[in-house]
Amino acid sequence: MINIILIFFFFLIFEIAQKKIIIKNKINNKKDNYEKLLLRCD
Repeated sequence: MINIILIFFFFLIFEIAQKKIIIKNKINNKKDNYEKLLLRCD
């Protein structure tokens, strides 16, 4: 019983971590695109 809870908890943490990484990557991509636009304007 405890093993099932641990496995479920592990998967939950893994899913949350993956979503956070995806959000971070999206934010970084937006920053990179913005910097590229600024460089083009110069």
